[in-house]
Amino acid sequence: MIRPRTARSRLRTLTGLAAVLLLLALVPAAADAGKAAAASPLPAAGRPLFDVGPAHDVIRRLVGPSHAAQVGLETIAPRQGDETFRVTHRGARLVVQGSSTSALLMGFNWYLKHVAKADVSWTGNQLNLPNRLPVPGQPIEKSSVVRHRFTGNDTEDGYSGPYRTFADWERLIDVLALHGINEMFLPVGTEAVYYETLQQFGYAPDELRAWIPTPGYQPWWLLQNMSNFTEPISEHLIHERAALGRRIADRMRELGITPVLPGYFGTVPTDFAVRNPGAVTVPQGTWMGFTRPDWLAPTDPTFAQVAERFYAAQQSLLGPSTMYKMDLLHEGGRAGGVSVGRASMAVQAALEKAHPGAIWVILGWQDNPKRETVEAIDRSHMLVVDGLSDRALSPDRDADWQGAPYAFGSIWNFGGNSTMGAPVKAWNERFWDWLARPDSALDGIAIMPEASYNNPVAVEFLAELPWHDGPVDLSRWFIDYADARYGAPDTQARRAWQVLADTAYAIPPNGGRSSGHGGLFAATPSLSTLRPHSWAQAAFAYDPAAFAKVMPALLDVDESLRESDAYRSDLLEVARQSVADRSRTLLPQIKAAFEARDTAAFSRLTRTWIDYLNGLDDLVGTDRQHLVGPWLERAKAAAADPEEAARLEYDARKLITSWGQKTTDLHDYAYREWSGLLRDYYAPRWQRLFDSLTSELQTGRPAPDIDWYALAERWSTDRKAYPTMPTGDTWTEAVHTLQRLADDTYDLPLTLRPAGAVSDQPSARLVASVTNTNYYAPVTGVTFDITAPAGLEVSATTNEPREEVPPGATLEQSWALRRTNHMPPDITEAEVRVIVGFDQAGKHLTRTATAVLPVTGAGRHQLSDLPFESSRNHDGIYPIARDTVTPGTPAGNGAPLRLDGVSYSKGLGTNSNADVRFELGGNCQGLSTVVGIDDAMNHTADGDVVVRVFGDGRQLYESDVLRSGLAETGSEAVRLHVDVTGVHQLRLQVHQYDVNRYFDAVSFAVPTLTCDAPLPTMLSQNKPATASSEEPKREPAKAVDGDLSTGWFCNPTECNGKPAYLQVDLGAQHELTSVRVTPYYADRRSYLYRIEGSVDGQSWALLAAKTQHRPQSDVGDRYDVSGTYRYVRVTGFGNTVNPYTLHVQELAVYGGAVSRATSDTH
Repeated sequence: MIRPRTARSRLRTLTGLAAVLLLLALVPAAADAGKAAAASPLPAAGRPLFDVGPAHDVIRRLVGPSHAAQVGLETIAPRQGDETFRVTHRGARLVVQGSSTSALLMGFNWYLKHVAKADVSWTGNQLNLPNRLPVPGQPIEKSSVVRHRFTGNDTEDGYSGPYRTFADWERLIDVLALHGINEMFLPVGTEAVYYETLQQFGYAPDELRAWIPTPGYQPWWLLQNMSNFTEPISEHLIHERAALGRRIADRMRELGITPVLPGYFGTVPTDFAVRNPGAVTVPQGTWMGFTRPDWLAPTDPTFAQVAERFYAAQQSLLGPSTMYKMDLLHEGGRAGGVSVGRASMAVQAALEKAHPGAIWVILGWQDNPKRETVEAIDRSHMLVVDGLSDRALSPDRDADWQGAPYAFGSIWNFGGNSTMGAPVKAWNERFWDWLARPDSALDGIAIMPEASYNNPVAVEFLAELPWHDGPVDLSRWFIDYADARYGAPDTQARRAWQVLADTAYAIPPNGGRSSGHGGLFAATPSLSTLRPHSWAQAAFAYDPAAFAKVMPALLDVDESLRESDAYRSDLLEVARQSVADRSRTLLPQIKAAFEARDTAAFSRLTRTWIDYLNGLDDLVGTDRQHLVGPWLERAKAAAADPEEAARLEYDARKLITSWGQKTTDLHDYAYREWSGLLRDYYAPRWQRLFDSLTSELQTGRPAPDIDWYALAERWSTDRKAYPTMPTGDTWTEAVHTLQRLADDTYDLPLTLRPAGAVSDQPSARLVASVTNTNYYAPVTGVTFDITAPAGLEVSATTNEPREEVPPGATLEQSWALRRTNHMPPDITEAEVRVIVGFDQAGKHLTRTATAVLPVTGAGRHQLSDLPFESSRNHDGIYPIARDTVTPGTPAGNGAPLRLDGVSYSKGLGTNSNADVRFELGGNCQGLSTVVGIDDAMNHTADGDVVVRVFGDGRQLYESDVLRSGLAETGSEAVRLHVDVTGVHQLRLQVHQYDVNRYFDAVSFAVPTLTCDAPLPTMLSQNKPATASSEEPKREPAKAVDGDLSTGWFCNPTECNGKPAYLQVDLGAQHELTSVRVTPYYADRRSYLYRIEGSVDGQSWALLAAKTQHRPQSDVGDRYDVSGTYRYVRVTGFGNTVNPYTLHVQELAVYGGAVSRATSDTH
């Protein structure tokens, strides 16, 4: 399938064709009658379009001189303006033709994979090539459907290796060039540019060296996130990095790769305005506790002067480029009083002056690029490298960025963490879908993990994607990948990679991270932790039970295919991830043993935890890329003297442990499951916790707090030397790992899902499920028992369950619940307990869980069964959930409400900030509920909220701060009873207590109203609405959508001093009882209006009117009305602030049953 050409790409095609015609006129092309659409190779006697020598050098470095000598490289013109390669042969000689150096190298890579069955990646090669290279049976020709093939993340240099040598960079560039990359971010040496530039604006060299961090932390300084952190950088290091940066940039240029250099967008020291009187700067505050540099306003004339000197210094030090990366106001940057649009224009103008025609590259991240930026600048000279293409739920980048060219990108790894996974399936779907949209601005791919050297299959697929003609057959692709990765077809290898394709590399877009999940060994030790650090995902990113099939399959790969670096690297990563997955099921077992005060079990399980850590250290110690030694030795080698070596080693250690200051929320953000770290840092931390808790079990005295930051500092300041060469055999260690996993003792977690309310009918349900967390052996002897209060009849609704649960499988048992005459009439809630038994290690163990269901009764109503008069949750991100938690929790959409270990069948799932309202009609007396932060957030101490209850705008209740499970106080749910006598509008509010609201998931369990009369029936919500006029995006439907944050506004051109009306069609005639009108209320203005009812929409009867001014509020104005009507109309006559006569946030009509008149009677 060939993609449809967009307007922009058609223009590019014409330009490309013109170039082709010119080349054909100058150099006769070799005929290729068999393929009319083929690119045109130049004959051997023709003049090459570019120098193929650098491409040949790459091939020589990667596959060796003897095989490289067998490859002929030739230049050809692009096909229809698109970069093209062609793989063919002349006799027994392999010939690769390309329209650019990157196309040539991509062509050779395609040949290696599909013909020679070989693989080159940044984690290892498989190059078991025959002495004589085979030639393709048929010519292979491919073209790239996008121009930009970008790689690099702002943080890559820090997390991949800030002290890499040129040899390290050469290898990385060669591998990426082989994958068709033609643009690469290069920050190395930029510190020298700032160093030289700002000395011209009042700064001494030593002041600037204190302002500039050492290389490991420079990425965040360049992003304008920090400064003056770490010891001052040395002049030696500045000059060495500048020379290295120039050498790297020149190598990129040789290979046709555009070095994307940092541009200038206003970063200056915080006292710049003092040193340069008259300059306008905007303080940027802090980022993660670090002091940010100031922002020199680009609209200030001083900016142009600094930018001019910056670009001049940069060109002198690093050479020229046509692409410059700048992230304006990154991650919370403050514009102050500066116009973002005008500032963006000034930034682009300075770039254009220094480098005419240059492209501004900007990361698509959070709210960047800002709308004001894309509206103001010349978008044809911007490229957005989208970091959220595969994680946003329903993105529309063409609309978001108003036609600015963008690259489909992915950040599948964060901090260099030890994780496996990427959303390959989503890439394959979204890339082609977005490309096919009319006038699509998609014109690139962007490979942007925060660190390199992980998940090589992700690089392979995303780099290769634009060279296909349409969506890729993933099943076939992964078979071909396995064959090339290990050197030949192998049933077990193919089976392993098919499982990986369906698990680790099929992560769906979910609004969260697009990376795989990490283990818990690197987490700050706590029995309740669910994630390796504060920013990692708490839930499994894919099914660990399915993933567990990969390691046995890889171990069974034919022995002749096990010798390559590629095989050993993959096997190590799969085995490492399998152990990491076990940490997520083992820690809850340890916690359960501690809470049960079972000292023997706690001792046994914690020994197992430490054994896994040490075994993992042995496993990863077989691969050099998994050793901490080289990371530290490179830092020391970059120093000019022993004192500097100690400083750089400290920074290198700190970055992968505590990261920054004690107060920062980045501890362990860059964790690595590396040999040396596992045994000497992570294992001792956990042992410290286990020893402390063991003492608590033995003495009864609470374990003291542990200063984890101090332990990190102790390791960071240590100078112990670690090995730089691997030891042991990966396959042997992986066999030991699999055996350890299979022989381990596992828990059988019990989960209850209650549903409904207990009544005289067996309509309430309870489902108990157990999951075998041993993915390598079955659990046997499984039994279920249930206990219920007197008067509650329990009937099994499933067959007698099997007594065995296969590896990784889930077994369910369900019951129907019914109230009998023996239940006491004052019982309002039924508590049910389920006990599951199973055999393990010669013992029969049990697990218990509790569920609570409300009992129906006269005058009792569950809030989750009532219509919301208005609702808004998580500031509009997620809806309020009925009887489950919301998608904004690690438990995921549809999971049961759980508070303090108890599951509830009825309730509301919310996230701060939340607001939900109900119409009671003054008929209720009490509200009771259990409220707290849901157990789904027990992995963090960051959840903290205040819950309030209002009646008709008057506060009836306010809770203390409710906190999540790891908090020291306030983490238990509270039961509240609120008097709501006479209240018409009941409002529940969940308010965030601090700036972080993402962990504030609050559940209201069994929220029960007690009333002495029927509640009003909502008639108007989401019914057809019309109006006399409307403002754009303020249509009438938004006044009946149950959301006070939206609303209908009359059009100012038609309601300036003239009456305006809003009308709702109830769909049938109803007996009306009340109407609530909520006009616009933000500034407490007042409106005058009347409310009318109609049977036919023609004749109207007055129902109520507001004839005297009083300030509007969020409660609105409520009126008792009577009569039978189908239509209700509100007509406005003016307000106290402007001449526009009516703006309604919400119109709610209440009444009774449908009258006998049919809905189509007028």
